[in-house]
Amino acid sequence: MAVKKIVGESTNAYKVKDSTAIYSYTITINVQREKNMQKITTSINNPEVQLFFDGMEKLKEIDYLPLMGKRKKMTFFFSTYLLVYGSESNRNTVNLSEVPKAIRYLFIPNKNEMYDLGEMGIKLDKKVYYNQ
Repeated sequence: MAVKKIVGESTNAYKVKDSTAIYSYTITINVQREKNMQKITTSINNPEVQLFFDGMEKLKEIDYLPLMGKRKKMTFFFSTYLLVYGSESNRNTVNLSEVPKAIRYLFIPNKNEMYDLGEMGIKLDKKVYYNQ
């Protein structure tokens, strides 16, 4: 699926903070049909992720019309979590008391009115490896 590929390739690892071990986010894609063309707006529900996710414009290049059938408007969503490990500051630890706060962005209200494009997990290794 094109959305999953874009999401998987659009995390700018250099901009991800080492101090946070887990991020979650849901991308919402609003599509409006206008004379067999599509008008698309996108949003991401976690402000921290906006700083390192570079794929919002690429998501607007996908043709969503085949998924819409005869509908004039449709909202799609895609949920993702990102585990960051190997950094100097967190040493691969996820504080379990922080997990509910971290995953809250995976859940969105009024999901019944939207089309679920799926979900994915990404593991990001921030450790620097040296060839010996």
